[in-house]
Amino acid sequence: QGKWVVLEIDVQGMQRVVEQFSEALTFFVRPRSLEELERRLRGRETEDEQTIQRRLEVARHEWQFAKQYKFEIINDCVDQAVDELCGILRTLGE
Repeated sequence: QGKWVVLEIDVQGMQRVVEQFSEALTFFVRPRSLEELERRLRGRETEDEQTIQRRLEVARHEWQFAKQYKFEIINDCVDQAVDELCGILRTLGE
């Protein structure tokens, strides 16, 4: 129907989607560093230490797969990251 479908999924989900739809555009969106991710998680003050450590471990694991994605976007600023993603979609849609 000419519409974009956006899925927010983990690495395993991305791999399954690409198995079925090799033409899928994949974006690995992340903060600049693990240290920045930790700073953000702690700054929110919404999660306990165990949860923060688990999320950091998941991030360490998933970042090993970043090269499997077609695009990588550094999320220093949400608005800029969204603009970058939309810009890529607009360019590819032309």
